[in-house]
Parts: sequence; C-alpha cells; structure tokens
Amino acid sequence: MFQVYRAALYTEKPIQQYSELVGGNESKRIHLVMLREVNANELGGMFLRGIQENMDKAASVRMMPAMLRMAALFNEYKKLDPGESVTLDWVPGKGTVVSVRGVPAGESIPEAQFYHALAGIWLGATPADWKLRDAMLGVKATTDTANRN
Repeated sequence: MFQVYRAALYTEKPIQQYSELVGGNESKRIHLVMLREVNANELGGMFLRGIQENMDKAASVRMMPAMLRMAALFNEYKKLDPGESVTLDWVPGKGTVVSVRGVPAGESIPEAQFYHALAGIWLGATPADWKLRDAMLGVKATTDTANRN
C-alpha cells in the first residue's frame, strides 16, 4: 500500500476516541497534505466510499444529499499535486467547510452528522488506516483489532 496523503486532526481539546469528536460542537479540522499527484475526482470518490463504509445503509441514504454536494466540490478540480492540501473544517453555526489549496470550495454543508461521517473515514469503526487513526487520536497503536474503539 502506498501513501496518498498525510493527515492531521486539530480539536479545541485533546480527544482519544471518535465518540468524543462527535459529542461536541467545537471547531474541528482534518488537514490532508498530498504526497503524490492525486486525481481530485478519485479523492472525492474515496471520501464517499469511506463515509459509506462507516455508517449503516439508512444513515448513508440520509447523508446522500450532503455527499453529493461534497462530490460536486471535487468535480471543480482536475488534480492535486504533491504538497497541496485539502482541509475539512467544522465551523459551529456554519457547518462543514471544505478548502482546497487553502481556499474554501463551494458552500458549507450545514449538517453536523455529515462532518461526523466525514471524520469517520479516518476515525470511525472502519478507518481507512488503523495506524493513521491511532496517530490522529494520539493513542498508542495496537495490533489487536478486536479491542479497537
């Protein structure tokens, strides 16, 4: 497996579990920096698949309008080069703000559940990468997947 990006989680207070992230309405940020050239549409597609892998079918259906808005944001970009970034901010009172190359892309997505679903890609029950999840949460990595979450 090759690395596509580096990711970091920023919160107002330290958290060690995904449930702590979804429990409050504080500002949150997930910052991704590309390590190689990435097709922006493919990255958007990976985000959508990651969201769907971390929620049940009914929740996925409820989130579909927000997921389609997110996909539309990435349709505006052809590619992201190494060193370029995608930032996913939760701004209380505004919603999810997606920035590409440091510039907000499109309108904010107001549903808090969408940001939580988006964060679930890296921090949820089925994260994209367990080691990355543990690093983002600042917890000791473990090889025992039965004791996760």
